[in-house]
Amino acid sequence: CWYWTSTEVEGQQTVKAWLYSTASGTMQETPKTQAHKVRPIITINN
Repeated sequence: CWYWTSTEVEGQQTVKAWLYSTASGTMQETPKTQAHKVRPIITINN
């Protein structure tokens, strides 16, 4: 599962953002126009 961050890639703010892998804990530069499946992240507090 990948999570789009709101952090833009330095020097490429208009075209790239960081994508975070919840499985491996890695981040990669990704074009903002690249399509990805949506999976919401929620927190349940008891």
